Amino acid sequence: IFYSYLTKKKGLSLEEGASSFVVSVFYDGLALSFMLGMLIFFLKTEMNRGAIYLGMSVIFVLSVGFIFFADKILRIVLKFKIIRRFKKLTNSLEKITIYLLQHKGNSERLLVFILSFFIRIIKYVFIYILFEGIVQLGCVVQSFSLFCFGLAGTELSALLPIQGLGGFGTWELTFALVFGALKIPAENLREAGFVIHITTQVWEYLIGLAAFIFITLSSRNSPQNKEPPVQPAIKHSEGKKK
Repeated sequence: IFYSYLTKKKGLSLEEGASSFVVSVFYDGLALSFMLGMLIFFLKTEMNRGAIYLGMSVIFVLSVGFIFFADKILRIVLKFKIIRRFKKLTNSLEKITIYLLQHKGNSERLLVFILSFFIRIIKYVFIYILFEGIVQLGCVVQSFSLFCFGLAGTELSALLPIQGLGGFGTWELTFALVFGALKIPAENLREAGFVIHITTQVWEYLIGLAAFIFITLSSRNSPQNKEPPVQPAIKHSEGKKK
């Protein structure tokens, strides 16, 4: 619904909107890998760290590869004859490539990364406050580190091919499995996972709804949507004939 509104009412290209969304996902991944990289020095768990290092490395490499080399990869893909046979796919890939080329400045990349990094930290800090209020492990950096790695692993449940409505069920199951593997000393982890999920879902949908309403109202009040004032007719007097 949101993309349909942006394309039909706001005149935004679907490829441009989809590209910006996909790019933001990889910037979030890069920000997450940096945040976890700083917290790994405080991580105390019996879980095998090899899996943690592997997961962080995959997220980092994919994010960096897409942010810096996606346009080059797409240009190579567009050279394949089998791709050129599908005109709609080719047109979409070409528009995405143009969008990526227009937004590859280092200053813009740095700004988007900084925004992604601080948004990620703020999100994890406030969810940790909610988590700590339920399990009461103690507000120490070691507990925060455990929680961040656990939540990052839980968010990978979005990649599962089968999802519950709103992610409910699959998210809670992944939360219990990941936090159980990290051996966090708390008995009410399942309750904490359910409270965190439903709270974040309500908050994020409210933010999305508020943004949708703001865009709708701002588009109605924008000068380009207002009809120009009607100019009064000017009568020109005819010159006298000599």
